[in-house]
Amino acid sequence: DKVKVQLELKRKQSCPRFHVDNVPYRLLVTYIGPGTQYLSKGHANPMMIPFKSLAQTHIWEDLLGTYRAWIARNISHEEYNKLALLPGSGVEACEPGEIIILKGAAWEQCNGAVHRSPPVKKGELRLVLTMDAA
Repeated sequence: DKVKVQLELKRKQSCPRFHVDNVPYRLLVTYIGPGTQYLSKGHANPMMIPFKSLAQTHIWEDLLGTYRAWIARNISHEEYNKLALLPGSGVEACEPGEIIILKGAAWEQCNGAVHRSPPVKKGELRLVLTMDAA
């Protein structure tokens, strides 16, 4: 098996929308700056981020493609992230130095972990190590 390793210095929010990565798993460590934000299991709105079993149906794939294209053109990142959370849900965040391993969409046994990059304030930096199963 291969692993892709990246160490990046980020000056802005690289992934502002909640999403699931298309990898089997991803390890993330933020050494400097705010840590990765994620939703606890069961807190993501399946209409915005569908369950794997639902997303793999052909009808849903067609509808989802049209729906996501419309969202990309018409909804801000902030509005999208509000819709991605189920009512009463909150956002969790890693502290600098904490290691988080996220299952991705390519993990066969479950739905992937929903997460995003945290907002980065002007003048702030993030040093992030990412390791992906290839």
